[in-house]
Amino acid sequence: MLSRRSHRLFFLLLTVFLLITAGALAQDDTTEIKVMSHPVHESAVIGGAGAEVDLSPDLVEATGISLVWETQPWPDILERTVRELALADSDISLMFLISQQYSPQVRNQLMPLNDFLESDPIENFDGIAEGMLSFVSDSEGNIYGIPMRAYGPVLFYNTALLEEAGIAEPPSTWEEYIADATAIAGRRDDGARIYGMRFEPSSVILGARAYGGGLLSGDFDILFTEEPMIQAINEAAELYAEGVIPPDFMNLVADDWLTLEQNGQVAFAVRGPTYYSNLNDPEASQVVGQIGVTTVPASETVDFDLAPGNASFWSMSIPANSADPEAAWEVIKFLSSDMAATEMARNGNAPTKLSVYEDPEFAEVNAAWVDAAAQSLLVAKPDWPAFDEQSRASDIFEEQVVLAITGQKSAEEAMADAAELIAPLLPTNE
Repeated sequence: MLSRRSHRLFFLLLTVFLLITAGALAQDDTTEIKVMSHPVHESAVIGGAGAEVDLSPDLVEATGISLVWETQPWPDILERTVRELALADSDISLMFLISQQYSPQVRNQLMPLNDFLESDPIENFDGIAEGMLSFVSDSEGNIYGIPMRAYGPVLFYNTALLEEAGIAEPPSTWEEYIADATAIAGRRDDGARIYGMRFEPSSVILGARAYGGGLLSGDFDILFTEEPMIQAINEAAELYAEGVIPPDFMNLVADDWLTLEQNGQVAFAVRGPTYYSNLNDPEASQVVGQIGVTTVPASETVDFDLAPGNASFWSMSIPANSADPEAAWEVIKFLSSDMAATEMARNGNAPTKLSVYEDPEFAEVNAAWVDAAAQSLLVAKPDWPAFDEQSRASDIFEEQVVLAITGQKSAEEAMADAAELIAPLLPTNE
């Protein structure tokens, strides 16, 4: 017979065995799928790098699915996803793609998500801005991606510079914006140059949109030879001639502009709203407490209030060669839920759902910019529609814009030359 001590030892070992077995069975019930993304998406979901929340346990509990992340830095992720999509078979089930990747060629390598949306819909799907969904859809209404990370740009303004110029309120029309920027530009008492606005060659696209125009239509018709773009370029040429924008604006990159803004040398800047923290960083910025945020106003000549800003965004897509499309959809649906979108926003993700902006805690923490960002998100869209030669077309366009702004060509001549060079690159002319 077993002694009492042996009985206790037997039951202890039995308990340990049962716990191990239960754990193994639980693991067996969990489906693993591989996800390809940029590292920011992994951080948004599992936390890390200062992020607060790990959604992995909630995902497993809700769906029985765990994620194996295969991340690539920028711009390597662009080439890596293209190679993976071209394979006959892949062990990747889910991909995160940036808006510029949704060309007709890439869409042909992705699964349309309409059947999933109809049979197993996403919570509050209508809360995702139509402007973003249109860029991940084709002309027949097939949707190839669910936006997950995006911001509509807002207009930052230096309250101290406005006050010194006698300007009481931020601009409410595009015309006021140009006039205010022109009035503020000049030199400080210490000799430092003050610029009226952050400006890059692509900024004329926002100007054209403010006047009701644009770059290309959704069907790739050329719009940039029309009057709104000509007006925006001529306006920029005047700003250049008057010193409202830097003489070397075409060479300045984003970090150069951020330094100027932090030094108090820029009155207005169109940026993603989370740059509010950079401009109020006491260790890097001289303008802490002097930054206001508003929306980018449209021209008084049009029948809408906000100029649609440029919004590059990331979406979740299922490759046509996906290893497990059904599991991938379960993950997309979970990460698109109001709860997950809000928690990812606390991890620093830029939310695509309006419900996140309405969350009381999120709104309180980001009170300085949340209203402007939510309004901008409704109208924001990428500058360029996705097509295979988009990068080359963008370079051509910006080169011609610089020639016009610096007086080497008229705006009309520059845009006509751009149209001649870009037209053969568009999908309708391939």
